[in-house]
Parts: sequence; C-alpha cells; structure tokens
Amino acid sequence: MKDTQNPEELLPLSPIQYHILIALVDRELHGYAIRQQVQHDTEGTVTISVGTMYGAIKRMLKNKLIEESDRQPEPDEDRRRVYYQLTPFGQRVLAAENRIRDRALQVARGRPAFGTSFSPADLLVPRQNNSGM
Repeated sequence: MKDTQNPEELLPLSPIQYHILIALVDRELHGYAIRQQVQHDTEGTVTISVGTMYGAIKRMLKNKLIEESDRQPEPDEDRRRVYYQLTPFGQRVLAAENRIRDRALQVARGRPAFGTSFSPADLLVPRQNNSGM
C-alpha cells in the first residue's frame, strides 16, 4: 500500500478499478451488485470475473479508495454479503483519473484519425531530416 493521501500517486487506475469506483459513486453495493452495475454501465463490454473483482476490491480497500459500509443485508439476502462505498479519498482519486481521461479524449478528438480507420503508421511522429537539405 502506498502510504499517501496524494491521489496522483495511485494513478493510473486499472480499468477494473476505474469501473468499480464509478459503480460506487452514488450508492453502496455488494460484490455481485458491483459486477452487475459495471456490466450495465458499460453496456456489456466489461465483464469482471469474481476473482478479478475481489482482488481489485482488496487492493482498493488497502489503498483506502473504498471501505466496507455499515449497510446490512436485507433479511432475504445472504448474511455474509458485504457492502462497499467510495471514500472521500477514493472520490479524489476518481476525479484525478477523470481529468487524465478527459484530457486524453480531447487530444484524441483533435487527431485526424479519431473515429476513422487508420494504420499504426499513422500514429508515428515523422522524423526530422537532419541532413541539412
């Protein structure tokens, strides 16, 4: 664990961590509900396996991005269910990650190849001719 309260030191977030934080922005959720929310938020393009999710949750708890909430399972739910919530530090980390992603998207939108098909060669920066010609 990084012993810090500087959000930038935990960046960049993994895509899984990013989606988990987004799922927890305005609600407390248990593990299965987090998986469902991520799948819903991404229109099915991101599916998190159970092992991957709980590994990410363990790291995020350790880094104080999320915490267990006091919410108790409903009477008809499994009593072992644990609910998670975003911490204030997790909110700051998510905001910092969003600034990076927003900037990257602005840069990408300014590129002629954005949204069209292109070859990897289109991404190369032309070499400077140093021969003096």
